[in-house]
Amino acid sequence: MKKINDIIKKYLNWCNNSKKFIKIFQIIFYYVPAILTPLLLLATYIRDFENLFYYHPIFYSVLMLIWIIVFGYFNFKILWTRAKDLSQEVDNKKYFVIPTLGHYIKTSGELIAALCLTLPILLIGIQFLVIFGYNGYDTYDDLFGNIPIMQSLSGIPIAGIVILPLFGYFALIFVKLVSESLTALVDIANNTTK
Repeated sequence: MKKINDIIKKYLNWCNNSKKFIKIFQIIFYYVPAILTPLLLLATYIRDFENLFYYHPIFYSVLMLIWIIVFGYFNFKILWTRAKDLSQEVDNKKYFVIPTLGHYIKTSGELIAALCLTLPILLIGIQFLVIFGYNGYDTYDDLFGNIPIMQSLSGIPIAGIVILPLFGYFALIFVKLVSESLTALVDIANNTTK
């Protein structure tokens, strides 16, 4: 019975220790996606390598590879850096789950903004397809057909080159507002308990 009680005590101590509790969250939501996202993008590119060159000119395929490298690097650096920041932000705080959630929301917004900032690389390639008479609109619809803001651009890739970074910026502002609201709530709670 004493061994069972010791196990339960260790478990409860783990639950109350912010660093140990958050470590699993860091691994699942920061470190694993930081590594897997660029690898999956690259694997998809390699899998469809022959089709890319068959259906599209070489410069579009090269631009797609450049986008994968640029966004993959952004994704990796943002997640890896924010994972390290997370452990410092929640260290020895009484309330640590809400700040963790706020931090993850902020990181997600930064990833969305990075995606919006790097996607114009692909849109430039699609615009060239349209200019040179290839079937660029089909490519445009395949890549962005499910995104409402891109549907409203009437299939004009050049508009997306300007609109997407602005959309990313406003999404980042909104996400930071939500994140900072959660963090402020916890800071108030931490200060009132002292």
